[in-house]
Amino acid sequence: MEEFGDEPLYVLESKKKCFESDMDPNEIIKLKVIMSKLELANKRKKYEEILQVVNYFSKKLLNSLKDTPILIGVSDEKGFLLDMTGDESIQSTLNQLGIKVGAQFTHEDMGTNVVSLTLQQNHPVQLIGTNHYHTSLHNIACYGVPFHYTDVNHLLGVIGIMTGIAHHTPLILLTLSTVVDGIERELLLKKQNRKLNILNQIMLSKTRNAIIITNTDGKVIEFNEFAEKIFGFKKEEIVGRSINDLTITGDFLKNILFSGKVYENIEMKFENNNNEKCVCLFDTQPIYDENSKVIGAFGQFRDITERYLAEEKYKNTEKEMSRLDRLNLIGQMAAGIGHEVRNPMTTVRGYLQLLGSKGEFAKYNGQFSLMIDELDRANSIITEFLSLAKDRVVDLKVQSLKEIVQNIFPLIQADGLISDKYIHMELEEVEEIPLDKKEIHQLILNLVLNGSQAMPSGGVVQISTFMDKEEIVLSVKDSGTGITPEVLRKIGTPFLTTKENGTGLGLAVCYSIAARHNAKIDIETGSKGTTFFVRFKR
Repeated sequence: MEEFGDEPLYVLESKKKCFESDMDPNEIIKLKVIMSKLELANKRKKYEEILQVVNYFSKKLLNSLKDTPILIGVSDEKGFLLDMTGDESIQSTLNQLGIKVGAQFTHEDMGTNVVSLTLQQNHPVQLIGTNHYHTSLHNIACYGVPFHYTDVNHLLGVIGIMTGIAHHTPLILLTLSTVVDGIERELLLKKQNRKLNILNQIMLSKTRNAIIITNTDGKVIEFNEFAEKIFGFKKEEIVGRSINDLTITGDFLKNILFSGKVYENIEMKFENNNNEKCVCLFDTQPIYDENSKVIGAFGQFRDITERYLAEEKYKNTEKEMSRLDRLNLIGQMAAGIGHEVRNPMTTVRGYLQLLGSKGEFAKYNGQFSLMIDELDRANSIITEFLSLAKDRVVDLKVQSLKEIVQNIFPLIQADGLISDKYIHMELEEVEEIPLDKKEIHQLILNLVLNGSQAMPSGGVVQISTFMDKEEIVLSVKDSGTGITPEVLRKIGTPFLTTKENGTGLGLAVCYSIAARHNAKIDIETGSKGTTFFVRFKR
C-alpha cells in the first residue's frame, strides 16, 4: 500500500476498501446498475433545465480547452450518468468499459472513481492515473466538482472532466471549479426567476385588477387577463406596443418613466374597444432595479364601473324623487286653488262674452277677444298644474301604445303642417300594457310640441314605438340643435323654459304622467337633435 502514501486520505481509504473487499484491480470494470430508457428519459426531463445550463457552459469550456481532448460528463446526486459531451475517442474508450449514459457510478462496481468520491466528499476531486484502483483507468485523468442549488445547499450531482493522463494539469480542476460556480449562479437565478414568474402569474391572473407593465423603453411587456376584459383588446394586440399608442394611459406612463412620478386613485372614464363604458381608478408607479434606476412602469386599473353606475343611479333616483315631490306639491297646491280660481274666471269670461255681443260695445270687440283669450290661457295653465298632481286619478286600461299613437297622429301631423314641420312615424308592434289613453295623448302632444318648437322650418320629428328587452318604449326625436348641459340637468322642473312665451310646465307634465304609469324618461341629445325615450315596464 506504500505507493498510495502521498495521496489524499479519502483516496487512500477508498483504495483500502477496494482491497479489503477482494476487488481485483486488473479486472475489467462492469457497471451493474443501468437505467431503462424510460427511467433515463424521465430523469433527463426532471433535469432538463439543469442540463440546458450545463450544456451551455460545457460548450464554452470545450472551446476554451479546444487543444486538449476532454470529455465532460454530468451525473445526478446518486451517481447516474445523465449526459456526456466532448472527445469521441475518449467516449468510445468508456463505452468499451461499459461506462455510458444511464449507468450508475458506485464504489462497489467501479472502485475508486471521481463521481463517487466527489459526491461523498462534496468538494472538488481529481484522480490522476494510479489514483484509480483499477489499472484499466491508469492512463486517464479525471476531475469532478459537485454542483448545488446554493440557496438551500441541495446537492444536484457532479460535473466531471476526463482526459488522457498526458494532458493532465491542475488548471483543469481550477477551470472546472470556476465553470461550476457560474453554473450554480445561473441555476440559482433561474430558480429565483421561476419563483418570481409563478408569483407574477398568480398576481396577474388572480387579481381582479387590470395590470399594464412596461420596460424602460416604454414598450408594454405585460397585459393581464383582466386588462383584456376592461379594455377589450387581446394581450397579443398590446404587448410590444409603445405607450405612445395607449391613449388612455400613455401620458401617465411617460411621466413615470421620465420623472418617476407616482399617481394614485386617478378616476378615468372611457369607452373600451367593445364600445362599453368603463370607469376605473388608476394607480401607477415606477419599477426600480437594485441601483434605484427606473427600469419600467407599473399601472393598475381598479374597475369601479358597477359601483359608479349604482351611485349615479342612486343620485338620479334621489333627484327624480325630489323633482317628483316638487311636482306633486305644485299639483296639490293647484288642486287646492284650481276650482276657486276657475269659478270667478268663468264668471268674468261669461260677462265679457255677454258685453261683447252688445252693439254699443262693438268697437271694443278686439279688446274683449284678447281678454277672453288670456282667460282661456290662464285656464289652460291651471289645467296643466292639475296634471302635475301625483294622486290624480288615472283610467288605466290594457291597450296598445302603437294604436294610441296611430289614432292621434292625424292631429299631430296637421299641427306640424301649419308650422312647416314634418312628423313621421316608425311604429313597431309592442306588447299591450295598462295605459290612460287621455294622459298618453297629452304626453305625446307635449313631447311632439316640445320637439317641434326646438326646430327651424322644415325640421322633422319622428315618433317611434319598439320593444327594448323588457320595456315598451315610446321615442320622440327632433332634428334641432340639442339641449345644453345646464338645461338638461334641470329639465322637467316646473317653470323651466327656453321659450319666450312658454310656461315651463309641458315637460313637467310629461314626467308626472310617466310617473303615474310607473315609467321613466331618458334623454339623448347632441348637435343633431334630441330624443326623448319614455320607457314603460311590461
